[in-house]
Amino acid sequence: MGGSIPCRAERYGAKDGPDTWWPTPEPPHHINQIYLEPVLFASAAATAGLRILNRTRVSDFEQDEDGVLAIAEDLGLNEDFQIRARYLVGCDGAHSDTRHRIGARLSGDATVIQVQSTHIDAPDLLGMMPSRAWAVDCLNSRGWGLVFAIDGRHQWLIHNFLPTVDRDRSLREILGVGSSFAFKIIGQEDWTGRRMIADRFRDRRIFLCGDAAHIWVPSPAME
Repeated sequence: MGGSIPCRAERYGAKDGPDTWWPTPEPPHHINQIYLEPVLFASAAATAGLRILNRTRVSDFEQDEDGVLAIAEDLGLNEDFQIRARYLVGCDGAHSDTRHRIGARLSGDATVIQVQSTHIDAPDLLGMMPSRAWAVDCLNSRGWGLVFAIDGRHQWLIHNFLPTVDRDRSLREILGVGSSFAFKIIGQEDWTGRRMIADRFRDRRIFLCGDAAHIWVPSPAME
């Protein structure tokens, strides 16, 4: 993608580049989710008064004037227990049970684009590129996709916007490599890009946040 993205040391004072125009005191920082989440988790775990429950699923809840009573399940012990809180925030994704429970409904474009996403390990790919880039838009007569650098060395995420049955062939056409090029698929997912929003984000002491409230992928492919 055109233009040089400033490094972290230059981020706050940079005036040139493709994403330095943002009118915000906290400019964009490019970091993959697999590296950011452990940092956020460690910070949350070190926060006084905050309790983190892993492998726990909220199966039911009810609210009154003073708070919310949630019924949770310990997935490891297969036991139910109760959680009493002043508020409940449903950050439970696009298929949010919280949203369904409060009667909120999504509206908008249910299908914008179909995408094949593949996370690969390709140690030799970086050396074949004419220059380093965080994201590369690949468009040719055979395919269209986006290639994102995950670790800046050998892990990449490829979004194929013209899905085919032959995933291997489409990956090679997007990357511009032949059948002899070696890579390993770490993970893959086929998904539907949507543009939808809930008709309300709150029912008294119950709130919706994130994909539970709106489904939107900020990609040029969805403009």
